[in-house]
Amino acid sequence: MDRFKLEIFKKESEKDFTFYKTLSMEESSSFLNELSVQFHIPCENFNILQNIGKPREDLNAASDEFQVERLFTKTNHPDEIAVVWDSENQIDVFSYDDFCKYFSYIWYPVVDDILVTDMKYDFIFFIRHDGIIFDIYR
Repeated sequence: MDRFKLEIFKKESEKDFTFYKTLSMEESSSFLNELSVQFHIPCENFNILQNIGKPREDLNAASDEFQVERLFTKTNHPDEIAVVWDSENQIDVFSYDDFCKYFSYIWYPVVDDILVTDMKYDFIFFIRHDGIIFDIYR
């Protein structure tokens, strides 16, 4: 996660944001490669994900009414969530509960384009900086 997000969380909660683990660059690369193999697309290319994915008409992450748990209505919620920031960065892994609880500290409108997936490669949610969400399922 970006340092500024960690600092905002600490300022607002008076504690450190320790609710995730960061994969090494090697682990991140391996994870992204396997995700690409499973979906038969280059998952590091967010433009392709946007073109292939189906836009969620019922959800917008930038909306005041957005409830992140609703992302998982078409699938069983996983134990862990992987967040891919872009192909140059390491991947962060959150428990499902922490991802949902702290989503407003994880994804920032205007700033972030993120790929969200589970550790079993069952789905991809591409959440664009404007809040539009694209689904891709195996």
